[in-house]
Amino acid sequence: MDHLVVRQGEAALRSDDTAGEVLRHVRKPIPHDSAVKHVQGAARYIDDLPEPEGTLHIAIGQSPQARGRLVSLDVSALRAVPGVVAVLTAGDIPGPNEVSPAQGHEPLFADDEIAFHGQALFAVVAIDRDIARRAVKLATIEIAAERPSVTVEDALERGET
Repeated sequence: MDHLVVRQGEAALRSDDTAGEVLRHVRKPIPHDSAVKHVQGAARYIDDLPEPEGTLHIAIGQSPQARGRLVSLDVSALRAVPGVVAVLTAGDIPGPNEVSPAQGHEPLFADDEIAFHGQALFAVVAIDRDIARRAVKLATIEIAAERPSVTVEDALERGET
């Protein structure tokens, strides 16, 4: 017999007497590896660490509309901002503009259809976070707004299932 037998309320048994090793952590408190530092307030988080020299920061330009068609996106003013290294849009993606983990259309950057408020339209890469965030606000975005699907009935009416 070389299988694990578990009965409610009993320890697991194995014919090779390794049950003790297999279940050595069961019903025993095991502290997290950084628990002591957490309760002492000494744990280091990502914001506590110095940035490596040359770190770039990204801010995402998002759709201000919940649904519609992207008529135009002008990011030329962003490229002129001192400290901006790059501005990326759907047109800069060399392959498919698709990040869906399953079947379906989920673009990295919207290039035509706006599907939800806050959908990514472009990214600004800059030498610091503040420059990237301020540059995002300089984009000129024109969207032909449409009525969003807010209820299940709205979605069913449009065939969005």
